[in-house]
Amino acid sequence: MDADEAGRRRFACEQRETFERITAAWDAAGRTRCAELLIRYGPDAGAWSTRHHCHGRDSANIRPED
Repeated sequence: MDADEAGRRRFACEQRETFERITAAWDAAGRTRCAELLIRYGPDAGAWSTRHHCHGRDSANIRPED
């Protein structure tokens, strides 16, 4: 396994652990729905975040209409 793959696996593990902590008290249906929404909107959020970070803007300076 190369360094890039190891990094991707570490990041995926951290995401799973974070999801488990955040949703620990939720029922199964709520956890499933949250996971579905993360999968559905994840690429959009990543593109939005990349676009704003590339322009040197942080979240404090972003208006909802951006």
